[in-house]
Amino acid sequence: MSADLKTIALYTADAWDSALVHLRVRGPAAAAGVAVLGGNHADAIDLAPIEAAQVVILQRDFPRFGADYEAVARRAQALGKPVVHELDDLLLDVPLDHCSEDAYTDHLFDLLGALVAADGVTAATPALAEALRPLNPTVAVWPNCLDDSLWRSRPPAPAALPSAERPLVIGYMGGATHQPDVAEIAPALLNVLARHGPAVRAQFWGGPPPAALAAHPQVAWAPLDLPNYAAFAAAFQAQHFDIAVAPLRDRPFNRCKSHLKFLEYSALGVPGVYARLEPYTGLVTDGENGLLAAAPGEWEAALHALIESPALRERLARAAQATVEQGWRLSARAGEWRALYAAYLTPGRPPALNAAHRAGLAAIGARARTRQAAVRDALQAEVRDRDQQLAELRAQPAWRLAQTLTRWRGRLAPDGSARQRLLDRLVRVLAR
Repeated sequence: MSADLKTIALYTADAWDSALVHLRVRGPAAAAGVAVLGGNHADAIDLAPIEAAQVVILQRDFPRFGADYEAVARRAQALGKPVVHELDDLLLDVPLDHCSEDAYTDHLFDLLGALVAADGVTAATPALAEALRPLNPTVAVWPNCLDDSLWRSRPPAPAALPSAERPLVIGYMGGATHQPDVAEIAPALLNVLARHGPAVRAQFWGGPPPAALAAHPQVAWAPLDLPNYAAFAAAFQAQHFDIAVAPLRDRPFNRCKSHLKFLEYSALGVPGVYARLEPYTGLVTDGENGLLAAAPGEWEAALHALIESPALRERLARAAQATVEQGWRLSARAGEWRALYAAYLTPGRPPALNAAHRAGLAAIGARARTRQAAVRDALQAEVRDRDQQLAELRAQPAWRLAQTLTRWRGRLAPDGSARQRLLDRLVRVLAR
């Protein structure tokens, strides 16, 4: 039987009061009556909380701090404190057009090493857990839930047909990282706005919409530069819109994301159209508590259906809110979070990795290093080829003459003169 969990130490690369830290650790811990000791603020590391805590949680890409991560891992191991790596995104496969792709790719091997070395891993979704299992078989799922202390259920607004006097608002909330996702449904949104004219408009909160939407007279955008997650929750609940959208491109990274937008939209009593992708297909039943769409035509048809049927909007909104209340409030599930981490305190718990698993990981690492070396060698060879081509070009007499003429041109041929035009033609001929 596991011991009672009372205290954890948290090391995170995110701000202490960010949405990620609150949703994944501080909110559940508060609801479960577990104290959270902050082990770092940005890159200022404090090892003392490890001694006082029962479990050490490393969140997201904290291993990018390198030596400080190693110090935390060594201290926890020396004190016999289990280390659990908490992850809410598939940072091992960030899309190339993600605005932070470089930052995560630069520290990919740091993250891989930390996941392998951890006593366990906590993932936000079953899809993410399966993606991480080859690195560490001790993976548990803790889904994102709606924090009762921050989110209240708002009854759906009385639905009515849209008009120019009372336009219907299609709303989207998301950061700049989701701009490629929104771009995929932009044609559908533009068609909907064109069909309904001033009776329908779109509102974006957070990251800016793609240029084609941002320039549209029926589209508005408001950034959400708020100091913490509690402030965001309060500000977003003050917004009013009639239909919500949650697009996601079909990528492994997006398949591992959570259904948090469904929970937040539904709490506001707003019906939504959601990507027909794993984050939503496990919770949204098409036509019952939301609509699902994949191709642009499906998005357009779903939006038209909601715009033109007030009864459908109200029915889906009430069913979605019931889904949240029936199983996705943090107060009802905080005990699961506590039990998940308390399990690491079980005496005699077997290590996360056995010999066969470590051998398999070593083979994966060897292949990754070979591929990395091949890419590096190819890039270095390309740079050497370019340098050689440039050196050969600079060795040509014509190049040297062209450079000399360029330096003297200002003196011999003032700008705008006939002599300047003649010398310019001569330089172009010699430089061929």
